[in-house]
Amino acid sequence: SFGISRFRPGEPYGDDQDRDGADSGEAVHSADNLYGTIPDGYAPGTVTLSPQYLTLKGPESLIGQISSAGIEINLDNVTEDVTAAAIPEFYDANGNEIQLNDRIESDCEAVEYTLTVLRVKNVNLEFEVHGEPEDGYRFTGVQCSVTSVPVMGLRTLLASFQTITIPGDSLDITGASSNVTVTVDL
Repeated sequence: SFGISRFRPGEPYGDDQDRDGADSGEAVHSADNLYGTIPDGYAPGTVTLSPQYLTLKGPESLIGQISSAGIEINLDNVTEDVTAAAIPEFYDANGNEIQLNDRIESDCEAVEYTLTVLRVKNVNLEFEVHGEPEDGYRFTGVQCSVTSVPVMGLRTLLASFQTITIPGDSLDITGASSNVTVTVDL
């Protein structure tokens, strides 16, 4: 994401300037707006923006209305990394778009961005069990609520990634005399 964090006082803007005659601004936080539907098997990764900051110049009364800034990135049919440019948009505290007028100047007409697109692959789970149950009992198998999980990453990294192994120290049945239920964070 990028933000408006630097403002320069400017020349007076006529009758509508603030009472003190000063132009100013305040720090504004922003977020990227990803929209559209990325195809199955893909997920949006990181977004790199240039510039990361932009400068607005204008009356404080107008700049003060701006609460956030961002760019919109369309994900429709995106299956590989995207490098493009988008026009920055400005929003008030309620998320309503604010159109800049000729009394507010921006040093940035377009923001260049690179969107990394990740592959999504379903990977099977394998289980290693550690220990032996109490005498007179036997281990009959592992049941899991899921047999595979989606994993996101670069295509080159996912190519050789076939399974996720849950290690035996997470599935210890030493001395068990009944079913053992375990929750494992992946």
